[in-house]
Formats: sequence, structure tokens, C-alpha cells
Amino acid sequence: MDPVASVKLYVFLRPRFIIIAAGICVSYPLYGLALAQTIFYYRTFTNDVICFKIVVAMLLILNTVHFIALVQQQHIAFFQVEFASIRPLTPGVGASLFSMYLAISIVQWSYARRIWTLSDGNKILAGILVFLPTVQLASGMSVATIQTIFTSRNEFGAHTESCTIMCTAEAWSSIVCDLLISTSVAYYLAKRRKGFRRRENLLPRIAFYVISTGLVTSIAAFMVAALWQFFPTTTAFLSLQTVITRLYVNSLLASLNARVDFA
Repeated sequence: MDPVASVKLYVFLRPRFIIIAAGICVSYPLYGLALAQTIFYYRTFTNDVICFKIVVAMLLILNTVHFIALVQQQHIAFFQVEFASIRPLTPGVGASLFSMYLAISIVQWSYARRIWTLSDGNKILAGILVFLPTVQLASGMSVATIQTIFTSRNEFGAHTESCTIMCTAEAWSSIVCDLLISTSVAYYLAKRRKGFRRRENLLPRIAFYVISTGLVTSIAAFMVAALWQFFPTTTAFLSLQTVITRLYVNSLLASLNARVDFA
């Protein structure tokens, strides 16, 4: 690549890389928090059901894969600028997308199972909470597959419309699911208030549960969707997308570990 053109390209892309790097840097401590919560979970809930232990292990693996992929993308973006003129994606994009969408779906399915228990087997509610993450996963995996297979700009550009439709379906199914999880958990915990040891602490505990189980993630997902919809030419939505996996993982781990306070 011509040195002058390389410098111009760097000047053009640098602000966009910095925005993404800011999101990646925020995700670093969140990854550390997830590791700490994972260690706390396995040390505290040694007699927990095996399905919860498997879910936590899967999230640890997916979170780590996503973290490594982001580090790899950041390295290429800042130290190998020429990739932007050759490929629209770095090699780690596929791994980060697959791990992100799968981790989000696993978290939402885990909440669906919990709400099934809290609601004494509400089939309609549980069915919706299983269906929405499935739509999110199918749409997200389709986008990830297209972005992984079609690496040249011309090939990828031919599938832009399809990606737009699937990204919209992925984003809004995730947002609706998170909001439904938050309201359902708050409602059913309030109905079971007599089971708590100290009734005067009920509202703060419910508030924490609602925030940790879906409100924060739904706000983050909505912001990603809004930024992508209204500012598609910027990298602001990518900056939030680098953090959102960590938010989901920490959300589920926080709700699992919070059972210490409810005991």
C-alpha cells in the first residue's frame, strides 16, 4: 500500500478505532468481574444443581473466547491498518460474534427456566421467553455466518440488506426478552414476599434482582440498536457491542450469587 494512502487511511479510521477501543477497555474490568463472580459461585454453591454449573462453565468459555477475539481485533485495528483496505472484517470478528450471540441466548434461556419455576409453570410466559432468545440466536448466527464467509467488501456488500433485517430481528427480540424477564422476575418475587426472611428488605432486594436480571442489559441492547439504526456509519454501536456480552454474563452470575442474601 502507498505510504501516503496508508497515512490518509489511518487518519480517517483512527477516530473510529478509538471509539471501539474505548468500549473494549471498558470490557476488560467487566471480564475480570465475571471471573471473580465465577470463582465465587463455584466456591459458594458447591452443592448447586449440575445444570447451573454447566451453564456457568459455558459462559466462562464463551466470555473468554469473546474477550480474546476482541483483543485480537484491537491489535489488528491499531497496528495493522492496511487490513481496512483489504477486508471489512478482522479474523476475530466471527469468533466474537458467534460467542456473543450464543452467550446472550444462554443467559436468557437460563432466566426463562427460573421464571418457569417462579411462575409455577406458566407455559405461555415460558414459551415466549424461550422463543425470543431463539429468534435472537438464529438471527445473530446468520449475521455472523455472512460476515465470516463473505470477507471481501463486494461480497459482503451484496448481503447488506439481509444483514440489516436479521440485525433488527436480533436486537428487538433481545430487548423485548430482557424487559419481559425484568418485569416477570419483579412480579413473581413480589407475589412470594412472605417467603423472605426479612420482609423490610424486600423492595431493595427486588430492585437489585430486577436490575441484575434484565434492566441493564435491555437498556444496553436498546442503545446498540438505536445507535446502529440512526448512526450506522459510525462505530458507536460497535463500542457498546463489545461490552454487552460481559453485561449479560455478569447479570446471570450476579443473580446466581445473590442467592446468598436470599437464604
